[in-house]
Amino acid sequence: YIVVVRAINATSLSWYDPQFPALNATSQEEVFARRTYFYVGGKYVNGTSGPVITDQMYVEKLEPQVVLHKYPIVFITGGFQTATNWLNTPDDRTGWASYFLSQGYIVYLADHVKRGRSPWIVADIALLNTTDTDLTFVQNYFLAGERTKLWPQAVLHTQWPGTAEVGDPTFDQFYASQIQTAPNDGAFSQTVIDAYSALLDKIGASVLVSHSQGGPFGWGIGDSRPNLVKAIIALEPEGPPFENQVQRTGPARPYGITTAPITYSPAVNLTADANAFTKVRVNSTDPDLASCLLQAEPAKQLPNLQKFPILLYTTEASYHAFYDHCTYSYLVQAGVNPEWLQLKDIGILGNAHFSFMEKNSMEIVPLLDMWIRKTVK
Repeated sequence: YIVVVRAINATSLSWYDPQFPALNATSQEEVFARRTYFYVGGKYVNGTSGPVITDQMYVEKLEPQVVLHKYPIVFITGGFQTATNWLNTPDDRTGWASYFLSQGYIVYLADHVKRGRSPWIVADIALLNTTDTDLTFVQNYFLAGERTKLWPQAVLHTQWPGTAEVGDPTFDQFYASQIQTAPNDGAFSQTVIDAYSALLDKIGASVLVSHSQGGPFGWGIGDSRPNLVKAIIALEPEGPPFENQVQRTGPARPYGITTAPITYSPAVNLTADANAFTKVRVNSTDPDLASCLLQAEPAKQLPNLQKFPILLYTTEASYHAFYDHCTYSYLVQAGVNPEWLQLKDIGILGNAHFSFMEKNSMEIVPLLDMWIRKTVK
């Protein structure tokens, strides 16, 4: 089955054009932008001294001098991160937000609910989670996986700009940016999805670029507002379906690719029927690829995610290279038609999970721009 999936993927780079003009537009100069900010979502609750607002989300709008594209880019960050991910790299090079501004896109950056500039209230403090900001965890899974080799592809990692050790300026800048977050459960996920849905209600149709934990949020937003999502670029979205692998083990994402409920056909209500999904283990014949927990056929469909283009993105050396084929297979069997960009297929090698901060980040981002221009109508 996995071999078949790879054969399907061989046709999914038809949009790639090495002569695409933006591939040469890799200036390291920052780009002028008009910056404004606002909050979306939120609700009033009773605090100790009266009403307070909670679950609001901070959003920053960056607008280039000349807007050339109808649909803005909305970045959705991963776990323990803020919107600073996209502004510049820890070694002080320009970030992906600057690239898209240079190409004439409006860019929106948000700090997820209960994170960064999206405030906590006192009642939320009990939710504090800092597990994945542990220094060794960050080194082993994000910045220097080639040392511990916790997954087969880790040995291929070469692109992090520094030693990934305490005292290295690039590492210290990255590690200083890691923050607390609320537990990654269904209630929190739904709150984030609701806030981004409110953002799209305010700004209109947009292209979503999600990363890691932000991946399931992106699926949820696309499900909630399919007519306002023009496309999703999912940078190594949290996975694989139904379970954790590599970083931890055990059941996860009870709705397959999401923790929060998402629309299926036939409908799924896990509260009413905990066994709504019939699952099957698909073993891999390749020791460098994980087995997958997929739906048994006939698979329930994801009708709202079928309404816009999706690009799944995987780097060569990330732990996602071990199991992203499972996410791809799951989307396909659910009736979604994703394209899958594996950077190694076009000769971009050595990247891990934070590729947008790595040495060749400006070699990568024009590929996403190319896909948007050739795909989004």
